[in-house]
Amino acid sequence: MMFVAPCTVVVLLMMIVPILRSVSFAFSEVTLPSFDTRFIGTDNFEKIISLEEFPTIVKNTVVWIVGTVILRVSLGFLAAFIMDGQGKPIKAVRLLALLPWTVPSIASANTWRWMLQSDFGLINGMFKSVGLESWGRLWLSTAQTALPSVLVAEMAAVMGVAYSHRRRKDV
Repeated sequence: MMFVAPCTVVVLLMMIVPILRSVSFAFSEVTLPSFDTRFIGTDNFEKIISLEEFPTIVKNTVVWIVGTVILRVSLGFLAAFIMDGQGKPIKAVRLLALLPWTVPSIASANTWRWMLQSDFGLINGMFKSVGLESWGRLWLSTAQTALPSVLVAEMAAVMGVAYSHRRRKDV
């Protein structure tokens, strides 16, 4: 147990310090890049609540939370059902499911950004190559498509993690 204590302390500090810093920033005016702070109480919260966009911010937050939870659970069950089979096609699907997990988050985000580019992105390029150019969208540039696009990218990244945890328990 003593061997784990130093790592536990480091991990807890890496979790607690950013949380405390975020709370401090919430009640302060922060000057960048020096991160000098001046306590201002609840002024930041009052400014956010009084914004014209506040209802949209709340709606998008709720859509994000509900969407990710529902998609994670439903797609996780679907993936477990599909990947529980045998054969070469299933092994290929397992490999594809694990790829987003094995790629660092930044690389994954940049890959999705490239795929969703409106002018030269992979998705719009595929639509164009099969004669469905009208299906192309400004995936990350419009209010109607940005949130669903980011939800799809998030689910793709999470699917590999959910599958990998299930497989480790089987071994």
